[in-house]
Amino acid sequence: EKEKLKLISYEERVVRCPYRELYTSGRTDKSPRQYAEDFVPTTKTWSHSTFKSGLRADRSEDEKEDIMNQFWENYISLVEQEPEIHGMDYSHA
Repeated sequence: EKEKLKLISYEERVVRCPYRELYTSGRTDKSPRQYAEDFVPTTKTWSHSTFKSGLRADRSEDEKEDIMNQFWENYISLVEQEPEIHGMDYSHA
């Protein structure tokens, strides 16, 4: 007979983005631009290749990287405009 797995309990916790929490707490003297330049790479590390893979296959690698570099620079500018609304909370189960 096969052993069965039974879920006894489940708990979910949200961890607020530490970058945004520090910035909005006032415990740092970073400018909005500095916040954006610190925060955006944390998103870029896990999503750059996914977004890049969505670009047309007939583009060269250099062209794709140029597009992605502009994309990230645009995102940094958006975060700089309203840093308090940009963050990446984590959900743990």
